[in-house]
Amino acid sequence: YLIPVDAPSRRLSGEDGYAKSAISEVSLSRLLASIPARSLMVVLDCCYAGSLASLRSEAVIEGTEGFTSEFVEALQHGVGNRAILAGANSHETAKEMSNARNGVFTQYLLQGLRGAGGGGSVFIDAFELYRYVHDGVTRLKLPTAQTPILKMNAENPNFFIAVRSVKFWKGD
Repeated sequence: YLIPVDAPSRRLSGEDGYAKSAISEVSLSRLLASIPARSLMVVLDCCYAGSLASLRSEAVIEGTEGFTSEFVEALQHGVGNRAILAGANSHETAKEMSNARNGVFTQYLLQGLRGAGGGGSVFIDAFELYRYVHDGVTRLKLPTAQTPILKMNAENPNFFIAVRSVKFWKGD
């Protein structure tokens, strides 16, 4: 389950109120599978995000929840570009810094989307973004490890995510 940042606390809303604010992997998967875009990147900055990006399928692993077989199929064999960029592995927590507005992963993600990864093109592709975020987060001296992961099926190896900010553009 994903628990939104603004979910009511268990203590104040009780177990039912808390559970109603959660989003199951199956619900998320069905919502994502219904998006008709040819290119889709899902970014998860949450603890244990790698478990959501593990490409489980309820049809494949009976008795457990996971992404629906439709989304797994679209991600693994579908048309277009599909990717999941997760802020931490399935057994790791996503770190927050008390003096920062965003978590560690999101700080590097935002810088990477502006073009801080240093690629030579005006376009930022999924691999450049992932390398920048992964290298930045794993290089930090955190109390425990946090390792971003990327799961992707790309019909086109140029899976462009953003246009590089003028601040980082070194081209002609």
